[in-house]
Amino acid sequence: MRYLRQHIDSIIATYKGEVPLAHFLKNYFRQYPILGSRDRRMLSAIAYSWYRCSKGVTDPALLSASLETWAIENKLLTEPLTELIGSLAPMLSFSIDALLPSPVQLSAGISKEAWLSSMLVQPQLFIRARKDKDKITSLLTLHNIPYTSITDMCLALPNGAKIDALLPPDSYVVQDASSQQTGTYFLPAKNEHWYDCCSGAGGKSLLLRDLMPSVHLTVTDRRASILHNLTQRFRQYNLKPPVTQVADVADKKTLASVLGPARFHAIICDAPCSGSGTWAPHPRTALFFRSGNY
Repeated sequence: MRYLRQHIDSIIATYKGEVPLAHFLKNYFRQYPILGSRDRRMLSAIAYSWYRCSKGVTDPALLSASLETWAIENKLLTEPLTELIGSLAPMLSFSIDALLPSPVQLSAGISKEAWLSSMLVQPQLFIRARKDKDKITSLLTLHNIPYTSITDMCLALPNGAKIDALLPPDSYVVQDASSQQTGTYFLPAKNEHWYDCCSGAGGKSLLLRDLMPSVHLTVTDRRASILHNLTQRFRQYNLKPPVTQVADVADKKTLASVLGPARFHAIICDAPCSGSGTWAPHPRTALFFRSGNY
């Protein structure tokens, strides 16, 4: 118990949100090779759970101690975090409203309580089957990895499912179910010219090219690094990389100089937003979120 406490206190004290928590933990564990796989799993579970709900409690030290106890009992790996919060709510003085960064406006039709409650649950892992879906599901079944078919090509798996070494790397793409759903609006014809104006790492561009390989594709993003990742992903799937340009579509003058007289049959625009959709799987983004940083 004391051993775990020392490490979790060190993680909480030194992690400032500059990099994704998974990357930080990987580097942290590298410094302590004595930590076994069970220790690493427990510390990861404690850290993620702490960042999910620490803003909602008045005594973070009591929270971390409670999380350690649950981790040792292996409950953090088998039971939802809401069970712990429910059992300790009076002692923790937990307030779910305190999880909401202020000020944040919710769209009409979104239940505030339901949305905040979703922050306490690790979402499922969604993949898009590019080919050989039957082979993918057979491999998942063979290795006892449960899955649910959301659509003909979309599968939901337990988050953290070890599929990297299990499935052929070019047979699937990790992509949110909602992102995959945008493909129903894509109606590309052969040899059309399409433009993805805020491409990010290219999930929707990959989906478009899988739907119609002959599409001529141009993509832009403000970040050269993310465009490099996009190009690498296309090569991973044996697809011809699109034309990439660093540009901010909000800058009309720069955009005109980058695109020139180019014209397109269709434009994909997934405009940058608050990033709140990433808060459930990546709780550090909510914890370190500041209004005005959209």
